Amino acid sequence: SAYSLQGIAGIHHVELEADLRLAGRVLIDGVPVFTPPEKSLSELSKTEAPLPHSGLSYGYSWAPDWSVHASVMAFSLAYEEYEGALLEFNLSGQYQINRYIGIGGGLKHFNLDVDREKKGETSKFDFDYYGPTIFVTATF
Repeated sequence: SAYSLQGIAGIHHVELEADLRLAGRVLIDGVPVFTPPEKSLSELSKTEAPLPHSGLSYGYSWAPDWSVHASVMAFSLAYEEYEGALLEFNLSGQYQINRYIGIGGGLKHFNLDVDREKKGETSKFDFDYYGPTIFVTATF
Protein backbone atom coordinates (compact mmCIF):
# COMPACT_ATOMS: atom_id res chain seq x y z
CA SER A 1 0.00 0.00 0.00
CA ALA A 2 1.10 3.58 -0.65
CA TYR A 3 -0.23 7.03 0.06
CA SER A 4 0.44 10.57 -1.10
CA LEU A 5 -0.38 14.03 0.18
CA GLN A 6 0.05 16.92 -2.27
CA GLY A 7 -0.40 20.65 -2.36
CA ILE A 8 -2.26 22.01 -5.39
CA ALA A 9 -1.79 25.41 -7.02
CA GLY A 10 -2.99 26.68 -10.37
CA ILE A 11 -4.96 29.25 -12.31
CA HIS A 12 -8.52 29.22 -13.67
CA HIS A 13 -9.06 31.57 -16.60
CA VAL A 14 -12.56 32.98 -16.37
CA GLU A 15 -14.61 35.01 -18.84
CA LEU A 16 -17.88 36.28 -17.42
CA GLU A 17 -20.60 38.06 -19.36
CA ALA A 18 -23.95 39.11 -17.95
CA ASP A 19 -26.78 40.76 -19.83
CA LEU A 20 -29.73 42.15 -17.88
CA ARG A 21 -32.78 43.42 -19.75
CA LEU A 22 -35.94 44.87 -18.34
CA ALA A 23 -39.13 45.36 -20.28
CA GLY A 24 -42.82 45.30 -19.45
CA ARG A 25 -45.50 47.33 -17.71
CA VAL A 26 -47.11 47.54 -14.30
CA LEU A 27 -50.81 46.69 -13.94
CA ILE A 28 -53.08 47.21 -10.94
CA ASP A 29 -56.44 45.47 -11.24
CA GLY A 30 -55.78 45.08 -14.96
CA VAL A 31 -55.24 48.81 -15.50
CA PRO A 32 -51.79 49.95 -16.71
CA VAL A 33 -50.20 52.37 -14.22
CA PHE A 34 -46.71 52.42 -15.72
CA THR A 35 -45.48 51.64 -19.21
CA PRO A 36 -41.75 52.04 -19.82
CA PRO A 37 -40.42 53.65 -22.99
CA GLU A 38 -40.55 51.59 -26.18
CA LYS A 39 -36.87 50.87 -25.77
CA SER A 40 -36.21 48.25 -23.07
CA LEU A 41 -33.72 48.95 -20.29
CA SER A 42 -30.52 46.94 -20.78
CA GLU A 43 -27.11 46.56 -19.15
CA LEU A 44 -24.23 44.41 -20.39
CA SER A 45 -21.25 43.61 -18.20
CA LYS A 46 -18.12 41.68 -19.26
CA THR A 47 -14.98 40.76 -17.38
CA GLU A 48 -12.06 38.40 -17.88
CA ALA A 49 -9.46 37.39 -15.30
CA PRO A 50 -6.95 34.72 -14.30
CA LEU A 51 -8.03 33.41 -10.89
CA PRO A 52 -5.52 31.60 -8.66
CA HIS A 53 -6.58 28.57 -6.64
CA SER A 54 -4.93 26.31 -4.07
CA GLY A 55 -5.77 23.12 -2.25
CA LEU A 56 -4.79 19.70 -0.96
CA SER A 57 -5.00 16.23 -2.46
CA TYR A 58 -4.71 12.85 -0.71
CA GLY A 59 -4.39 9.50 -2.45
CA TYR A 60 -4.23 5.96 -1.09
CA SER A 61 -3.46 2.80 -3.07
CA TRP A 62 -4.06 -0.58 -1.39
CA ALA A 63 -3.11 -2.60 -4.51
CA PRO A 64 -1.00 -1.79 -7.59
CA ASP A 65 -4.08 -1.17 -9.78
CA TRP A 66 -6.57 0.33 -7.27
CA SER A 67 -6.61 3.70 -5.52
CA VAL A 68 -8.87 6.25 -3.86
CA HIS A 69 -8.41 10.02 -3.93
CA ALA A 70 -9.80 13.00 -2.03
CA SER A 71 -9.13 16.65 -2.82
CA VAL A 72 -10.28 20.12 -1.90
CA MET A 73 -9.54 23.31 -3.86
CA ALA A 74 -10.54 26.88 -3.09
CA PHE A 75 -10.01 30.48 -4.03
CA SER A 76 -11.44 33.81 -3.05
CA LEU A 77 -11.06 37.15 -4.77
CA ALA A 78 -12.29 40.72 -4.51
CA TYR A 79 -11.77 43.02 -7.52
CA GLU A 80 -13.40 46.39 -8.06
CA GLU A 81 -17.15 45.82 -7.56
CA TYR A 82 -16.86 42.00 -7.70
CA GLU A 83 -16.29 39.60 -4.82
CA GLY A 84 -16.42 35.83 -5.08
CA ALA A 85 -15.29 32.41 -3.98
CA LEU A 86 -14.97 28.96 -5.51
CA LEU A 87 -14.89 25.76 -3.46
CA GLU A 88 -14.50 22.26 -4.92
CA PHE A 89 -14.48 18.85 -3.18
CA ASN A 90 -13.74 15.55 -4.93
CA LEU A 91 -13.83 11.95 -3.71
CA SER A 92 -13.04 9.22 -6.26
CA GLY A 93 -11.82 5.70 -6.88
CA GLN A 94 -9.64 4.61 -9.79
CA TYR A 95 -8.65 1.36 -11.49
CA GLN A 96 -5.44 1.43 -13.54
CA ILE A 97 -6.14 -0.77 -16.61
CA ASN A 98 -2.50 -0.73 -17.69
CA ARG A 99 0.59 1.44 -17.25
CA TYR A 100 -0.91 4.28 -19.32
CA ILE A 101 -4.73 4.19 -18.95
CA GLY A 102 -6.94 4.36 -15.86
CA ILE A 103 -10.71 4.65 -15.32
CA GLY A 104 -12.63 5.86 -12.32
CA GLY A 105 -15.64 7.45 -10.78
CA GLY A 106 -16.60 9.46 -7.77
CA LEU A 107 -18.49 12.39 -6.33
CA LYS A 108 -17.88 16.10 -6.84
CA HIS A 109 -19.20 19.15 -5.03
CA PHE A 110 -18.57 22.49 -6.75
CA ASN A 111 -19.75 25.84 -5.43
CA LEU A 112 -19.22 29.26 -7.05
CA ASP A 113 -20.53 32.45 -5.45
CA VAL A 114 -20.05 35.88 -7.03
CA ASP A 115 -21.43 39.17 -5.69
CA ARG A 116 -21.37 42.50 -7.50
CA GLU A 117 -21.92 45.76 -5.63
CA LYS A 118 -22.57 48.68 -7.98
CA LYS A 119 -24.40 51.94 -7.35
CA GLY A 120 -25.72 50.69 -4.01
CA GLU A 121 -27.29 47.54 -5.51
CA THR A 122 -26.03 44.00 -5.02
CA SER A 123 -26.27 41.32 -7.72
CA LYS A 124 -25.60 37.69 -6.78
CA PHE A 125 -24.68 34.60 -8.77
CA ASP A 126 -24.65 31.27 -6.94
CA PHE A 127 -23.89 28.00 -8.75
CA ASP A 128 -23.88 24.75 -6.78
CA TYR A 129 -23.26 21.28 -8.23
CA TYR A 130 -23.19 17.97 -6.39
CA GLY A 131 -23.13 14.73 -8.27
CA PRO A 132 -21.33 11.76 -9.77
CA THR A 133 -18.30 11.89 -12.03
CA ILE A 134 -16.68 9.35 -14.34
CA PHE A 135 -13.29 9.79 -15.94
CA VAL A 136 -10.46 8.29 -17.95
CA THR A 137 -6.83 9.13 -17.18
CA ALA A 138 -3.81 8.95 -19.45
CA THR A 139 -0.31 8.73 -17.97
CA PHE A 140 2.77 9.47 -20.07
